[in-house]
Amino acid sequence: MLDYPPLLARPSTSPQTHRPRLSELLGKAKNNVIENTRNVTGWDISGYRPEDLHIIDRRLGERFRNDVQREGRRYESAVFGFGIYLGEVIVRRLGGQWHFPTRFQALLDSLSLNPFKGERYFYVRLGDRRVDVFHAARNAIEKTSGIFSLDDFYLQCAHSASETGSTLSK
Repeated sequence: MLDYPPLLARPSTSPQTHRPRLSELLGKAKNNVIENTRNVTGWDISGYRPEDLHIIDRRLGERFRNDVQREGRRYESAVFGFGIYLGEVIVRRLGGQWHFPTRFQALLDSLSLNPFKGERYFYVRLGDRRVDVFHAARNAIEKTSGIFSLDDFYLQCAHSASETGSTLSK
């Protein structure tokens, strides 16, 4: 079972701690996705290779969708975890950068009842393009990978990056 915190960490007593806390959440989420995928499929996706997204896509069928949607917290956790993993593949392989929310944006998110409101502030930048990795993860879960594939989404990002001249890393 995937178990991650809400998209944006609720602010602690010091408003300056939100970025390190988000970095910590990124690390935990990546490790959880890698370990969970290894336990369920036997595949090691710790290399953050684009082809690893195909392994994740194979997990995102109707059964997975139905299982996580029964419980709101599990659904939020799955979106967060797979979004983080997708984002990290884009960061490592296409030269993207994580965009973290400001302290004010983190505070606004903490007051919201919508667990996905933070997506507006927490995303990946690829050149001058904003890549909504959490929205992509939600689509892959809701529509299942037969209709919306994280692997295909990554390939579209790579194609876009090559057209705009962004640096691609291997």
